[in-house]
Amino acid sequence: MPLFLTRCWSLVLCVIALSTHFSYAIEDDDVSDLEKFCSAHTQTSIALSMLEHSSPKGSSSYKKLGKLLNSFSHFHVDFIFGLGELGLFEGVAQNLSQMMQGYGLKKSKDSNNPNAIVFTSAFLNSNGRKLILDENRGVIIVQTEQLCCSNWLSEDVVRNLEVCEESDNCIILEYSDNNYQYMKEELKVSKSVVLLPVMLQGRLDRYYRRHHLPANWERSIDIAFFGTLTEHRKSALKTIENPNPTNPEWETAMEQSHDKLKIVQTYLHSKVCLTVHAFPQKGPGEYHRLSELGVSGCVPVMERFEDTLGMQVYKLCGGVVFGDVEELPDQIASILEQIDVDEEEQDDSMRRRVEWWKARVNWASILVEAFGGTSRENIEL
Repeated sequence: MPLFLTRCWSLVLCVIALSTHFSYAIEDDDVSDLEKFCSAHTQTSIALSMLEHSSPKGSSSYKKLGKLLNSFSHFHVDFIFGLGELGLFEGVAQNLSQMMQGYGLKKSKDSNNPNAIVFTSAFLNSNGRKLILDENRGVIIVQTEQLCCSNWLSEDVVRNLEVCEESDNCIILEYSDNNYQYMKEELKVSKSVVLLPVMLQGRLDRYYRRHHLPANWERSIDIAFFGTLTEHRKSALKTIENPNPTNPEWETAMEQSHDKLKIVQTYLHSKVCLTVHAFPQKGPGEYHRLSELGVSGCVPVMERFEDTLGMQVYKLCGGVVFGDVEELPDQIASILEQIDVDEEEQDDSMRRRVEWWKARVNWASILVEAFGGTSRENIEL
């Protein structure tokens, strides 16, 4: 074991150090070492390492979160993202419920329950864009947006985060370490921010369970993309064509659709699934899309982003290929060529990464494990 690992207070929280070390030690064909690495480096370990990064034991945010959790007996989810009751991020609500129930809190349907912590959004909730706090209410803001580069970062949103920072009973759940740095350096908000990968979700899992996992020869689509067609995405997608003019054009499925079954069926029959940022600036990763397409077996190709925590694990275990927009066509061409040359080996690799994605974060264990207890009654702050 490398000497630097002995300095970590918990092995599972050394994911970043481990992934950096093993990125030089593990080759793609060293299957045994890779399987051992990925068995130890789950999405749950990424979640715990993120929490340790923002909120180590004894820190202001660690103590504030622990006090909040132990001051209430229930929780209530009150945020709206459109496209149905909870829309694109409905899996986030499921993550939150599992996390709170695993810690011993009960779910409440009453938003006015005085014994309930209310999950809300800095962007939209039943009160509109204004966050209303009082000293007797517990609030956890679920932060889902790209703060560094989003044109939705209004004065109301910034004020909501500032109000939370000033309150004794408010926490901000942030999914991106890039956003976290922005909050600390630009917004001067940090003692209330807790990093957790809440955007890793499985909202499409029930649809995937209805289908078998196709081998590569069964996949007729070369490249699939789903997402809101912003100007940056339209521009980027125009560049996605076979860089070798002597080869056939790629079969693609690129559109804006919210049809869950269609998205799942398309991903399952695609060799490469592409994710491009909504905005031209490099900001946080689009983990909600990554976690949705990872279980389909297609190779995830993503425009490079600025987050750093867990990136080597996503590459090695989740099979994610990162690149700048101008690099994507060549990267995709290389992937498709590898599939054609050695389909059997690529199928084995696909099954390994699908199993890694299917494991998901064990949200029910996160809070108890992070606070070092077996139940909320014996948590030590």
